[in-house]
Amino acid sequence: MLRHALGRWAFNTARRAAEDVPDQVKTTLDWVKRNTRDVASLSRADVLRPVLDGLTVRLDGTPAAPSVIGRRRKIFNTAIECAVEKRLLPVNPLPQLKWKPPKTVTTIVRIQFEATV
Repeated sequence: MLRHALGRWAFNTARRAAEDVPDQVKTTLDWVKRNTRDVASLSRADVLRPVLDGLTVRLDGTPAAPSVIGRRRKIFNTAIECAVEKRLLPVNPLPQLKWKPPKTVTTIVRIQFEATV
């Protein structure tokens, strides 16, 4: 329901101000409003670090691919730059934060086949 309410209503500029918003969507969006931090809180490392860690996992909790993590971080950086441009943040805090995505562990399993003649 959360993904539906945000994707179909809150982030959809054409439907955001609609009057026919279902009650369940209204309730969900009210909950989001009450439980969401200000953008300005991203200037604190103790808030920003868990956000970056969240970019490294998929919805099911398994590790995301390095290419996905890189793409998500670029998108997140663009969103932060937009917040700086709108004066919601004084500066982009990402360059000052010492954070690296977790290294992925790759295991190669070698299987030997016997040749039959």
